[in-house]
Amino acid sequence: MKLSETSLEWALAHLQRENDTDLFPEPIEIEIVNQQKEEIVRLLKDVDLGAYSWHPSRRFMVPKGELSYRMITQLDPLDSVMLSACTLTMHSWSMPGK
Repeated sequence: MKLSETSLEWALAHLQRENDTDLFPEPIEIEIVNQQKEEIVRLLKDVDLGAYSWHPSRRFMVPKGELSYRMITQLDPLDSVMLSACTLTMHSWSMPGK
């Protein structure tokens, strides 16, 4: 399975607008990826999702209330693009006619 240019372009715009998480500052890589949008879309649209190699993520423990913690994860920016595009694709499959 491969992602469409439309899904990838939407994912780039979404990450630029919403950031990848509300717990970390926006990574500079998101702006760099958006500056190279056409090239990134051209490269990612030919990637077979079954063969895609996910990159290491950042993981941190953060306080959750007074006595507890939780694990948070920040994906690699290209992985964020791929996951967002996959999410849009799966959503469109579940909404026939939209």
